[in-house]
Amino acid sequence: MDGVALLEKARTAGLKVWSQGDKLVIRGPKAAEPLALRLIERKPEIMAALRKPRLKEGPHLWHAKEVESLVLKEGYCIFWSDLFQEPVAFILDKSFRSKVPANIVCYDTQEISLLFPGDGGEVNDRGLRLLHQAKKHGGGRVTDVTRQEE
Repeated sequence: MDGVALLEKARTAGLKVWSQGDKLVIRGPKAAEPLALRLIERKPEIMAALRKPRLKEGPHLWHAKEVESLVLKEGYCIFWSDLFQEPVAFILDKSFRSKVPANIVCYDTQEISLLFPGDGGEVNDRGLRLLHQAKKHGGGRVTDVTRQEE
């Protein structure tokens, strides 16, 4: 099993795994301790997997396309966000919000198009984290303040 697959298995088992500088940080249930030890044993490989840029390589682009496909087919998709270190949901529109557990932050397709306009511009991770926290704790919504509402 490669590092990415091991990370996925760890997250499925309830472990939260991230890097802080040169440290590998693992939090989760006691029952998943054997899996945590496997991550520690393979720290260099796990750290490399955690630091890989997202959506710029084949497998990650494939993951984004799979999420998009599920949203279009099912109306929503819940997945683990490495950036936020928690699950998030993409929903087709607000009518699908009820299908997602209340503690998971949702982004609908309109918000996603505002966050990721597809013009090749850089997305600021720090800005996304702040926005995510605002949505999580304030129940806010992403809007385009440059567009006049009628």
